[in-house]
Amino acid sequence: DFKYDLIKFGICSLTLVPVSFAIEYSFRNDIKKRLISYGFLIFIFGFLYFFFLPDLNKDFQEKSFAIKFVQMQVLCLLFASFFPVVFNRNNIENFWFYNKSVFISILTAFVFSGVLSLGLILALVASRNLFDLDFKELNYARIFIFCNIFVNTFIFVNTVKPLKNVETDREYPVGLKYFSQYVLLSLLTLYTLILLAYELKIISSWSLPKGWVSTMVLAFGVFGILAFLLLYPIKDKNSWLKIFSKVYYWLLLPLTAMLLVAIYVRIETYGITEPRYIVATLGIWLLGLALYFIISKKDDIRVIPISLWVLTFFSLFGPLAALPVSIRNQVSAFKNSLENKNLDKNQKNRLLASIDFLAEEHKNTFKDILDKNTYDELIKAKYGEKDIVLKALNLNIKDIDSYTQDFNFYVDQESREMLNADFILGVFLEKNIAFDRQIEERTIKATLDDNQMFILINDQTFDIDLKPILNKTNEEIRSLNPFKSKSLQGSEIYIYLENGRISENQIKDLRFDLLVNDKK
Repeated sequence: DFKYDLIKFGICSLTLVPVSFAIEYSFRNDIKKRLISYGFLIFIFGFLYFFFLPDLNKDFQEKSFAIKFVQMQVLCLLFASFFPVVFNRNNIENFWFYNKSVFISILTAFVFSGVLSLGLILALVASRNLFDLDFKELNYARIFIFCNIFVNTFIFVNTVKPLKNVETDREYPVGLKYFSQYVLLSLLTLYTLILLAYELKIISSWSLPKGWVSTMVLAFGVFGILAFLLLYPIKDKNSWLKIFSKVYYWLLLPLTAMLLVAIYVRIETYGITEPRYIVATLGIWLLGLALYFIISKKDDIRVIPISLWVLTFFSLFGPLAALPVSIRNQVSAFKNSLENKNLDKNQKNRLLASIDFLAEEHKNTFKDILDKNTYDELIKAKYGEKDIVLKALNLNIKDIDSYTQDFNFYVDQESREMLNADFILGVFLEKNIAFDRQIEERTIKATLDDNQMFILINDQTFDIDLKPILNKTNEEIRSLNPFKSKSLQGSEIYIYLENGRISENQIKDLRFDLLVNDKK
């Protein structure tokens, strides 16, 4: 059973595991500081439980909550990475070897608990089959969860080294050296060549960078910083590594500039959303980090997690956080577009982007814009929210490319009349990929090409023109009647659409039920 309060309790606990570990690890011998810290931890737990997590079950599936949850988890993990050693300013190496100890303990715990859970499950399966014991399959999941959460944590806290041992342990793992040098640096070299070649291409053609380049630059930044951190204790012992630690941040400067230009173009065209906000702030962070390590004479690696923690905190909480900034930007763009009666193609693009963002998960922003009945319909709608807003405001923006660039449509399953069919076949059909199935004595084939669906049943064919769907709103598609074919071999064939995807004025895929009624 889905116990909502228990799920919330579990999520809060899971999120704060790194924080409680950092407190226990730092103040193991100081009872007063531990009590104060745990009091603060209880306060954070209450904040997460009552104010951070959503109130409705369905809200767990919202993209905005998923982004906030990941940000919160990153915040807690970063806190645990620097808090126990951040005050030891005279020894940066303590910071590195502490994180090495924690990482090895995490890896050890997952290997041990994983093997234990799989072994116990195998023993249960063997007992069930050999002795005919009645074990419910749910027990397998319970064993897996118990081992990989509770036993895993028990192994971790008993294998991680105390801080006093970390300060004296200066052994650098050979496996880590090989992984960093031959895997991470190889990937980094490949990314560097691809990105520099692309940058030369856009400079020579004098064109703007594509939005997808942001992903590559961020990957380049992540792999590079990870390699720099992993190789930090031995970077001065190898001339090649010493060159890498200096050259990497110079290479990061033009690539980060390209990332910022790409994300600026996306924001200028479609406005701010949480993912674009995060990409932009990460780009600024990478740029600041590159400048710091180029200018600074002392490579203090503690700057990396601490600065990222500060950035994550302010992107999650306060008026400048990702969500409120995105909502303000999109609402402002939406209202400005409504005031302008003669929108050009770019302005319509911008308006559609605002409606997409607000109607999907921030429906309450339309409360003062739409009439009560339309607003209530929007709140209850599970899909087609954009079309409800467009229809209510009498906005005709179908003449722009982005309207059909990525459009998912659905057909209302509850209102359709199901027939007493002899058999029903569920079909998922992709463009230019044939569907072929043998059902009893019938061979059923189907293809989708150029917005036409062709169905072959044994030797007889019929086709359905799907082009009218391109000119319909989601609401109109939702109430479509079934497509009925002519009689084939004494049978009536019906096609009930379920959902599909339109991209660039082409139906890319369809999911439908094929119903066959044999005439008696």
